[in-house]
Amino acid sequence: MRSERFRILARSLAIVTVCAAAACDIRFDESSTAGHVPMARTGAESWIIDGREYRVSSTYFLGLPEGIQFTIDYPYEFSGALAEFTAERALDVALPLIRHAYAEQLHRRARFEKAGSGVAEPYAIGVVLLEKDGPAERGYRVRLTLDEIRTRIAGSPP
Repeated sequence: MRSERFRILARSLAIVTVCAAAACDIRFDESSTAGHVPMARTGAESWIIDGREYRVSSTYFLGLPEGIQFTIDYPYEFSGALAEFTAERALDVALPLIRHAYAEQLHRRARFEKAGSGVAEPYAIGVVLLEKDGPAERGYRVRLTLDEIRTRIAGSPP
């Protein structure tokens, strides 16, 4: 079991990430993980954030070259063309989810040991805004590092 987890983590860390920017437009071939092996995946959940319900389809961890990312899949209907959807708009949609995950310490719900290096801590929280149209999927990825999240929270009005 433990060697299997190391194999999956090593494979995940070896895959090159498709998105180096904080947000980018992507098209999905098979799933929201864009070829990365999800670890410690959960099922659908409902989160109440500031009195509003958010229906999250899953959460999981991705081993990226930069480190471990906690990821939230959030179903979202894009009105109009995806090309008109901006990085700023994606971040506006995703930020309540990112803040909630950070405040609830969801990015710490699993522990990953890196062979010979000790515990690998998540470095970022990402959100996949995902729209399904039959078997096809399209979406937008947003990612903030934990430092960026702390900075945004510190600069938020009370």
